[in-house]
Amino acid sequence: NALIILLMVFVVFVVKGGLVSLTAFALNYPLRSVILTGMALFQVGEFAFILSRVGIENGLLSPQMNQFFLSVSVFTMLLTPFVFLLSGRVANYILRI
Repeated sequence: NALIILLMVFVVFVVKGGLVSLTAFALNYPLRSVILTGMALFQVGEFAFILSRVGIENGLLSPQMNQFFLSVSVFTMLLTPFVFLLSGRVANYILRI
């Protein structure tokens, strides 16, 4: 299921990072800050573990879906420092284009 998890991580990166960036853009932050904010805050946070437990207890998540959810959460948290390190270079590259 590694391909499914990687695809879900990519979707989280694009959707959540995009929404965070869009919010920063709507608040009239400079474009560099918009890019850096979206890349820094793309991860699924620790609160997701609490939500997944509540979802299991209330029958909203199956055990398999919970494992996907937890895998994506942990993987995005693991990627965050590396994405953060690269975010300055990515922002500079995008601004040059």
